[in-house]
Amino acid sequence: LRDIMGKLDAHIDAGGHVALFPEGSLNRVNNRQLCLFRAGGFETAIRHDMEVWGWVMTGNADCWPANCAIGGAPCKIRGKAVLLHSSAREACKRLLPESTDDDIRAQALALAQDVQRTMQGMLDELYEGR
Repeated sequence: LRDIMGKLDAHIDAGGHVALFPEGSLNRVNNRQLCLFRAGGFETAIRHDMEVWGWVMTGNADCWPANCAIGGAPCKIRGKAVLLHSSAREACKRLLPESTDDDIRAQALALAQDVQRTMQGMLDELYEGR
């Protein structure tokens, strides 16, 4: 893992882009509810002071149900992408004003919770047709 993270850091430092998916897996019980966001990817975003975007979609489970080997069923897929924080570090300063740069794990947990809460709201809006 350390080798992979080193390559990821080098890629970002060279101006590369990366998309991180903190949910880790799909909620196969209730596709209207996001799973717990893990903090690890947010540590990368904080270290590199990256933008944090939210991206949610609905209808995917209709197109390709979890219990089917192959998807492609007719459906309506809707999505929404929003810039949530233009700076991961600045977001952490607002979320945990008393934290220091050494508190990256606590900052990542706070950022993960904040982003999950916001993205759940975005998902709810899509399901409500807004």
